[in-house]
Amino acid sequence: MVNSFKVSDDIRLMNNLQHAYFYTTRDEYFPEHLHKMADQITLAGDLFQISAGFSSRSDRLFDGFNTITITGSGDYRVWRSGPHSIHVGIMFSSRGELWNLSLPHPMIAYRHRAHNFFINAGLPLLMVWRPHEKISLVLSGMLPCIGSARVYFNIHRYFSLSMEWSYRREPFYLIAYPYRDVRYAAYFLKEALNYNDESEEKKKFILESQRAGVTLSYNYDSVVSIFIFNGFRFSASYYMTNNILARGAAGRERIRDSYIMEAGARCGFSSGGITQ
Repeated sequence: MVNSFKVSDDIRLMNNLQHAYFYTTRDEYFPEHLHKMADQITLAGDLFQISAGFSSRSDRLFDGFNTITITGSGDYRVWRSGPHSIHVGIMFSSRGELWNLSLPHPMIAYRHRAHNFFINAGLPLLMVWRPHEKISLVLSGMLPCIGSARVYFNIHRYFSLSMEWSYRREPFYLIAYPYRDVRYAAYFLKEALNYNDESEEKKKFILESQRAGVTLSYNYDSVVSIFIFNGFRFSASYYMTNNILARGAAGRERIRDSYIMEAGARCGFSSGGITQ
């Protein structure tokens, strides 16, 4: 669900609320239910952009603030020449999900904005190229943990079709212990004996996967997009680690390749002929 308000001639206020749900059968040692929920408010102007929000990734839809991550960012344009500009700012994640830092850290980005081409070379990485009025190529990522490539085809005023590939390495903060084998027995025994292993409690549950498929979207006024995704999840695994940047080979568990289907809503806004 997206709400967009024009505060003034050059300032817009946007809200992006989204939720995703993943179900996995019990034939694997893997959480049966996973939820992702996030809300982000953005104030954008010609010279600046400020965003603040929260995200929750857990095996419960909402279970207090122990699964919540607070995020924020802000940048200011310090140089511009025609379609080229340079922006500096800061980024923040309360759980240190970016570069494993829970303190605000600086960022710098180069942007090029034209009628049929846009690139943000920084964090996040985003490139949108429209070689034809009905075809768009979108590359995006938050290196080194997220990356995707999509090709959009505008088949109707309100409908579009896209082919996509994506890679994700995402942390989840689980209420229940993730494993269903002998490791759960050891964990339960420690809980019964009131033994607190701080290093174990600080570990994140990491889901790493790739997926490819086709998305059919209904688009309204380039603001709200309702979509259905059909595809395959492959090369997927999960593990526990303190650092999301570590590949966590020890204790890694593979997940079988599987067919997946998703439905939901996402946002977009247009500027200078490019829809993000």
